[in-house]
Amino acid sequence: DSMENVNLWLAARNVKRTKVVNSYGLNIYDLLYHEKLVLSRAAAEELNHLLDPQAQKANRASDEETPAAATENEGAEEEEAA
Repeated sequence: DSMENVNLWLAARNVKRTKVVNSYGLNIYDLLYHEKLVLSRAAAEELNHLLDPQAQKANRASDEETPAAATENEGAEEEEAA
């Protein structure tokens, strides 16, 4: 959302050594070079999703299980309706 926020860009250009990037543009150098980091809750969640390999594995596993679970639930609902 930072790339679309015009007010953020206007405010950031008035502060020395400020860099505005989206979560895909953030790198280790930026984190170490700058003393402070300001990010939105959505950006923190996106970074967590991008950088946490355990979360990625869990998401893949839940994505694979979801269609089967939905099919089983649909069958159970049909039986209850009958």
